[in-house]
Amino acid sequence: IIGVAMAWRFLPLPPSRPQPYRFDLLGLILLGATLALSLDTLNRLQNLAGQETRVAIGGVLSALALVLFLVRERRARHPLVNIALLRKPVFLYANLGALALGLALFGSTYLIPLFVQTALDYTATDAGLLMLPAGVVLGMTFPLAGRMADRQSARKLVVFGIALFAASAVLFAVSDLALAFGWLALWTVVGRIGIGFMLPALSIGALNPLAPEELGAGSSTINFARQLGGAFGVNMVALTIEFGEHHNGMPTIEAFHTAWWLVAVFVALAAIPVWKMRT
Repeated sequence: IIGVAMAWRFLPLPPSRPQPYRFDLLGLILLGATLALSLDTLNRLQNLAGQETRVAIGGVLSALALVLFLVRERRARHPLVNIALLRKPVFLYANLGALALGLALFGSTYLIPLFVQTALDYTATDAGLLMLPAGVVLGMTFPLAGRMADRQSARKLVVFGIALFAASAVLFAVSDLALAFGWLALWTVVGRIGIGFMLPALSIGALNPLAPEELGAGSSTINFARQLGGAFGVNMVALTIEFGEHHNGMPTIEAFHTAWWLVAVFVALAAIPVWKMRT
């Protein structure tokens, strides 16, 4: 309710009524089918025995739905996702970075509580307290990073954030069972500071090259890329843990270490396309 009131008060009105933009219902159906089928297929890989045929069919159908969606968006007069924007190198590289940011944010938010409760025998309350300082620091970092992104190179800020988050993931990956609560909280804070630097700078770097009439489509596309990276990131982390080392039916700390290394490597690799964001 407060958000609605603030939008009513602060968001500017367009100087003239925009042209009608028809809703792309077919594009939404094809995109929804692509995501539902692909995520369901990844989820079923965790219990593959007896589901091999269903997984194979799901993978083929999701690929087919994706191809049909891309064809539809290229031909539609009012596409759900403006594929043409991805032909701009800076915007394409920013979206690749957004995928990594989504994986980092949602993957770590899923992984940290599971890691400390399963491998380190923390209670749910302790896991929540571990995440609390990081959330506060993330909220404090956003306005600072936003102001810096107005004056500094967006790609340098994003790469700096990637380095911080990758360092945090590596620290988790080399942790042991005797690690103190304070160190884990500190490493979580370091990762959230990295995300705080990545998010505003990545959005600014992606939207700066676009024309004013493209900003709406560009903003929605990069937000979608971040959410998409988060959805697939959580599934990838879960699969890594599921196929990792187990003891008495529970994943060991080595399984979690593998998942942390996976997150660290994927985020670090995102520095390559981000560094190419030359505006």
